[in-house]
Amino acid sequence: MRIGVIGTGRIGSFHAAALARQPDAGSLLLADADPARAARVADRLGATAAPSVEQVFTGQMLPAWGCATDARHVGDLVAGAGAGC
Repeated sequence: MRIGVIGTGRIGSFHAAALARQPDAGSLLLADADPARAARVADRLGATAAPSVEQVFTGQMLPAWGCATDARHVGDLVAGAGAGC
């Protein structure tokens, strides 16, 4: 299973690290409004960084874990639902 984590700030990094420790979680795809931050967290966890948040909603991925700022929650949920996540 491929799991997307949107937002790699304090709480997103915490959740991504917890998911990375779970053997059944599969691979992680991390995205952030700041792609460099997503890349740093992904490198630390052995995950993959997406070049943009929108990339999380493409391809074969379920579920997507929303950890972005409150202002992004609704938009990210709508985008994920539209993509079938």
